[in-house]
Parts: sequence; structure tokens; C-alpha cells
Amino acid sequence: MKAAKGLFVLHWKENPLLQLLLFFCIGKVVFDFWSPPFLSVLVSGLLIGLLSWTLFSQKIVLRLNQSVRYYRTAITWIAYGWMGLVVSSLHYEPIQSIQSESFTCIVEENLGENTPGRWRLFANLSAYKNQNQWTETEGKVLLNVDGDAAKWVHGSQLLVAEPLQILEPPAIPGQFNAQKFYHRQGIDYQVWTRGNYLKLLPETKANPIKSLAFEIRSWMENKILEALPNREDAYMMNALLLGIRRKIDPDLKAAYSAAGVTHILAVSGMHVGLILWFLTLIFGWLKRRKNGQIVFSCLVILLLWFYALITGLSPSVLRAVTVFTVFLISDAIGKSPLPINSLCLATVILFAFNPDIIYDVGYQLSFSAVYGISSFLGPIEEIWKPAKTLKLWRPIKWVVKEGWGAVAISTAATLGTFPIILFYFHQFPTYFLLANLIAVPVSTGLIFAAIGILILSPFPVLAKALGWLSAWVIFGLNAFVVWISALPFSLLDDVFLFLPQILLIVFALIGLQLWMRNRSFPALNSSLILVLVCCVSSLAVNAFRWKNEPINFALHAKAGWQLGRIENRKLILADLKPRPAFYSSEITFEMKALKEGFHTIYRETAVPEWRVFAISKKDSNQQTLIGSALGKTYLLLGNYLNFNTPQKIPIDFLIVDKGGIKTLEKAISLFEPKEIWVKMNPKKLETWKSVIPKTIQIRNFWKEKFQKLEPDS
Repeated sequence: MKAAKGLFVLHWKENPLLQLLLFFCIGKVVFDFWSPPFLSVLVSGLLIGLLSWTLFSQKIVLRLNQSVRYYRTAITWIAYGWMGLVVSSLHYEPIQSIQSESFTCIVEENLGENTPGRWRLFANLSAYKNQNQWTETEGKVLLNVDGDAAKWVHGSQLLVAEPLQILEPPAIPGQFNAQKFYHRQGIDYQVWTRGNYLKLLPETKANPIKSLAFEIRSWMENKILEALPNREDAYMMNALLLGIRRKIDPDLKAAYSAAGVTHILAVSGMHVGLILWFLTLIFGWLKRRKNGQIVFSCLVILLLWFYALITGLSPSVLRAVTVFTVFLISDAIGKSPLPINSLCLATVILFAFNPDIIYDVGYQLSFSAVYGISSFLGPIEEIWKPAKTLKLWRPIKWVVKEGWGAVAISTAATLGTFPIILFYFHQFPTYFLLANLIAVPVSTGLIFAAIGILILSPFPVLAKALGWLSAWVIFGLNAFVVWISALPFSLLDDVFLFLPQILLIVFALIGLQLWMRNRSFPALNSSLILVLVCCVSSLAVNAFRWKNEPINFALHAKAGWQLGRIENRKLILADLKPRPAFYSSEITFEMKALKEGFHTIYRETAVPEWRVFAISKKDSNQQTLIGSALGKTYLLLGNYLNFNTPQKIPIDFLIVDKGGIKTLEKAISLFEPKEIWVKMNPKKLETWKSVIPKTIQIRNFWKEKFQKLEPDS
């Protein structure tokens, strides 16, 4: 059945590729949890093939009668899942540790300055050196370079005098898993270095198409920077047109997120659709020629993929360009594609090249937004027909009609995406409809303004005039978004839902969809019951968390040693020495991670009481401190301990921060700790144990950087 305006509501029979995609994804998830050997995957495939053959046997068909179709459907789904297993196993590459002294790599992309003075480069490994022997290798590495790295571009071959370091797994419960995130992009190594540790080799190995794309993107960035009066507005224009968001002010990005319009800053289906409209405007005349539809489709497909390359080939862009490619091919051969089928076909194609794309949050949001629009837009628009019900002046009627259309699209997209937003980000923007009603059309105008600036770049006066006008529009847009984000209850945050509760919401949406399509009140009742069950279960879980036993913990993070306590849903974190200015912030990285891991609501920073025992004249960072925090006393051992006492002083923790074995031995003679904390190679620790009494517990944070303490510790 068709929904309003020819959109197909999501059903199995109407969209058979949805079945294929769903069980492909199930096969991928099963592979990631099970990781079966490839031989067992092949054997299981033979068994599935044998079972499929028997279900088409005449004797089996006669015996099973009408029920044979159910068995055939089940075996088809199992076969789809097996195909997902096969594709996943073919792409599987385990993380390998490489012992190296230095390595060579070829720059794939210069990602620019991540923070002032620190550049990021994405490169492909070519060889590494270990014990004076060079070995060829493959893989990808993320280089973080202190110093100016603008000269190293795509194709530059570098010699790096640093060892390769595997991306570390999370050290704190709830911390973002960078190792898994980058591994799914093929990146297993990260190196932090300085510019003088890198040497440019004479040979370059650049891909001419990628080099051209990067040069065009750099040219576009620079032209927009030249046209707009200030850099912050130019960064916004570059984000809208090219998806380059890293230079936008973090507070402004947070405001866009709180208002529910952060999607306009990332190149996605909306942006690709606008580019397609613009290309159709320019090359649409080709359709009127003989075989013009084929020529038009081929030309526009090439240009869309080149635009995707310029914007960095993000998963959401890949999805959008692939879907539009399917539509253009269908137009060229005279077939009308189904929206959901085209969306699923695009994902299956991308899945075949990279199965990990299904885990990308941006791709999930992009897919679910299109899913929501295809499923809910028609029924929502049927609720009210302004053109028929209103008797207004035609221009006003047009504004009302277009405004209602924007509300309908935004609502439909949000219905598709909000379960994912709740699951990953634990928040929901309350005024998303109001924000999108203004932000989407304004951002669309700014995208066309950015294209206009590029077209007018040979005429600097005109380009700057358009840039000046765009800057005022950006100022107004930013002011509006900040105002929305500052409204009372603009953001429902700290919404922690588990996967079963998210699935309840998804099934409730399916029930809502059935009701909107068929006015099936049992489906609506089921939907409301599922929402109620989700709310009650969430309240029950939260009530249980309010009565949890307190958790005391110790943490060794980048900023140093920390002591913490989680009591009910309140987190208290104390730095055991003054935090360096580089790491200082109101809510620290560690607090954000712990909030995710333990679903805390309230966060406090406890300021310890310190007493300086001895300070090095060379470096105050090597000082020895004694302090108290969260009811515990500790000695933070530095390189010096010029102190004497007639009797031992009892303390809870003696923490080896900087000092050597002699300093530790003196500290043990002066203090009586319950525990000694170190972050030390286990082999080295064995030699240190000779000066530590066996009655004192030793905690090593070498691998486990987060450790729970005993309740009475």
C-alpha cells in the first residue's frame, strides 16, 4: 500500500531489501561477539544451502503443505545473516602490536589544527624499523604533531622518529572507546610527536583525484575566509558547505546541539540534496536531448561523488550520495525506486565495502532520519491541509503551507532519530521544532550564499559584499540558536536508557506508524503501553540507583592522580595535586566519562588541602605534597623529600608520582601508609618491592587506571 504522496510506509513485502539489510546487520553483530573462524562460516553456509535445497524438494513441499513458506522465509533470513557473517569475516583485521623504533608513512589527509599549535595528520603506513631492520607493513596511523605541519599534504612521504603506539582501550568506565572507534575506520595506531621528529622524504605518492579534491577544498576554504569579515563566520560557512566543523567554537557547537539543529553543521542528505538541486538547475537542459537522461545522470553522479570526496567521505555523505546515485540510475533506466528500498540498497552496498559502517552514529542518525521521513511524513501531512482549509491571501497561504511542510519533515525525521539520540547522547532538545523551523531554511540560504561566494570569487568586491551579508545572517542565526538553547527546559538531559528500553520505544513507534496508516486503535494502545512500560522501568532503575552503596575509587588520568566517590547518583572528584592549566575546566574529561559509566546526575569537584614538604628549585612540578581529600590522607611523592619526624605519621595512601626508589624508601621510614600506589612496569615494580614492607598493599595502575577501593579504604 502507498502512503500519502507516494511514499511507501515501511513494510516487509513492500521493501524486501529491508529484510536483507536487517539480517546482514544481525550477522555482523553475531560475528563481532562470536568471531568464528572462516572455515566454520563456510561449513555453516554449506548446511544452510543443504537445508534450503531440501525445502524445495517436492516431497518436503507436499508434506509441509502451506507451512513450507514459513520455513522458506526463516531459512532465507538465516541465509541473509550468514551473508553478513561472510562479509564481516572477509573484512576482519585484528589489532596487531608492532615493536618499532621509527617508521615511514604516506600522508592521506592533513586534518589541520586540532588545537592551537597541534596538527593532526592521517597517514598510511609503508614500513617500520626495529633493531636496524626495515619491514614493509600496512595500516593507518593518526599523527598528532606539535608545531606547524601545514606543509605536509596528501602524498607526502614522512620518516617519523617515534615508535608506533596502539590506540589504548578505555581507562575509565564510560569513557569513549577511541580504540574501537578508530579501528572501525582502519586506524590502529596513534603517535604524539614534534615537528622536528618528522622528515620529509623526496618521493611523493599522491592519488591525483584525491589531490585535486583536497586542493579544491582548500581553495574553497580560503575563498570563503577571504570573503567574510571575520574567521568565526567563515568557519561556520565552511561547516555548512564542506562539513568542516573542527574550527567552530565548542560553546557554539554545544548551543546548536542543545537547540536540536546540530545536523545542519554536518554534511548529510539535506546538503547533498541541495547540491543535487543546484546541479539539476545547471545541467537539467541535457534531459531534453537524445539519451540526455543517461548523460545527465552519469555527469551528476560523478559530480556528487566528487563533492563527497571534497567533504571527506563521511558515512552520512556516503549514504546520501549512494541513495541519490540509486535514484539517478533508476531515472536513467526508466524505473521508479522505492524510498526505503533505495536507502537499504545504499547501505547494503556500503556494508559490502565496510561492514563497520553500521556502527557509525552519524550514519545511524542519517539512515533513521530518512526512515522517519519515508514512514511518517505522509501521515503527518494528512493531519492538516492548509491550502484547503485556510482562506488567506495567497502569499500568506504559501508561507503557512511551507511552514507546515517544514514542521512535518522535522517531526518525521525526529520520530526516526530520537531513540538513537536518547541512547547515545542521553538528551533530547525540547524546542527542536521551533529551532528547525528557522535554522533549516536559513542554513539552506547560507549554503547557496557560500556557493555564490565561490562563483563570484573572480570579482572580490561582489564576493565580499555577499560575504558581509552572509556574516549578518550568521550572526542572527547564532543569536537565535543561543537564545533557544538558553530557554528554560530547552534540553532534557541525563536521560539514561538501556538497549531493551530503546527497543520498547522503537516498537512503540512501529505501533504509532500502524495507527497513523490504518487508524488501528489496538496498535495505538500497544504503542502507549510500551511507552508506559519504558517509563516505569526507567523510574525503577533510577530509584534503585539512588539507593546504591557508595563507591570509592582511585584514578590515574592524563592530568594526574585523582580520588573519587560515587554516592547514589552524585559524583565527587578530587585532583590530588593542583591541575595543570592545560587540563583545567569546569567539568573535566574524567567527570564526563564517569557520568557516562555510572549514570550520575550531580557532579562536584572537591578541592584537597595541600601542604608542601619540599620543592625542587628547578621544577615545582616535582614537589612532594601531603594532603587530604574526601576524608583520606595521602602523600604524593615527588623527587625530593626534605623532612624529618620523631615518629611515623599514619596516612591512607602513599602515591609514587615522580620519586625514585631511594625517595620511596625514605618516605616509608617517615610515614605509615595503608596502601602504596604506583604506575610502573610490572618488571620494574618487582625490583622496588624490596624496600616495601609486605604488610603494605601495593596498587599498580599500569594497565588498570581506574580501580575501586574497599568500602573502608
